[in-house]
Amino acid sequence: MRLNLAAKFFLAYAVLVLYLCLFPWVPKEGAPGPWFVWEWAGGRTGFADVTLNLLFFIPLGVSGGLAFRGSGRFVPVALLCATLSFLIESLQGWLPGRVSSLSDLLTNTTGAILGCLVAPWLPRLAHHEVSVLRAVRLYPPAAVLAISFFAGQLFPFIPRYRLPHLRKVFGTATELGDGLQTFTVLLTLAGAAYLVRLAIGPLFKRKWCFLVMVCFLILRPLFGNAPFTGDEWAAAFLGSAMGALLPGAMIERMLAVLLPVAVILEEFRPFVFAAQPQPFGWVPFVAVFDISIVTAIHYFAEKFFFYGATIFFLARRWMPLWKASLAVIAILAAGEAAQRYLPGRTPETSDLALALAAWMALSLPGGFSQPVNVRERSASPESPH
Repeated sequence: MRLNLAAKFFLAYAVLVLYLCLFPWVPKEGAPGPWFVWEWAGGRTGFADVTLNLLFFIPLGVSGGLAFRGSGRFVPVALLCATLSFLIESLQGWLPGRVSSLSDLLTNTTGAILGCLVAPWLPRLAHHEVSVLRAVRLYPPAAVLAISFFAGQLFPFIPRYRLPHLRKVFGTATELGDGLQTFTVLLTLAGAAYLVRLAIGPLFKRKWCFLVMVCFLILRPLFGNAPFTGDEWAAAFLGSAMGALLPGAMIERMLAVLLPVAVILEEFRPFVFAAQPQPFGWVPFVAVFDISIVTAIHYFAEKFFFYGATIFFLARRWMPLWKASLAVIAILAAGEAAQRYLPGRTPETSDLALALAAWMALSLPGGFSQPVNVRERSASPESPH
């Protein structure tokens, strides 16, 4: 029996729920449990817990309601979602920092039932949008870079909704950040917004792209990243607006010039040289063995996006892809050589390997073979073809 799209989404989302709820996948020491206590997890409020659990399982109920047919569809969906929630709560007795809660089981199941009940109304409301989405054709190079940006910012996608964490995040709004970091944040968000806009072509309107970036920035404090300072927040919103709303040719030219400058500045900071050189690490990614896999993925995804976006915009505007890639690799090679004399830096080949990986990823089918400024003049600057 072939699964329809809603059933496939139901299964994929169920796997995502398991991933999020069972992270960090390492059993705690000592005896497991207790199981199914009637209390909220430590540091959480009843309102936050109920809201998050309801919202978390509503997509599961919606996709299940669309996958099953008949007026009694909510019965099998409720049973499946309750079983999934029961499995999760049972396993959470073995996980550190997690609480196996009966209240979570009830709110999860309620959220799934609510989603199932509204599911029959959605096809009629979304008929036009679905027909538009079916015509979408992904632009692979931009899509790969956009995914790496969100992975670097949000991985491992575990929300932190404890109020002390949020107070700490928003408490930085009055601090002043480093000027170079603010400059990099501005360019990074501008590039990410434009790549999101470019990834699925002209069907993705600018206002929707800007809305996506605003939602991302609003949700960002809920995840385990270093908080922005006040000027970095301003740079993030300004960069998102620029990338989402400015004309394509303008934002591409700006990023093709400024991103390489940002790479150079980042490589040579703190611009103070030591008298004695430090050893050079020739084995790439050797630091992975000294840090957690979560930290490694976060770090490498950020770097991959930074170097890949620089190559991308250079190749979009000024030169062929291979020349743009070699230019960025040359900048990184010079920077890594200089870092032998820069205090607090680690000279190694990992950044070069990431730039090479970005070059290979940008060579996916559907990419560009020559700069925009030598293509046919009739072609749209935002069109990937």
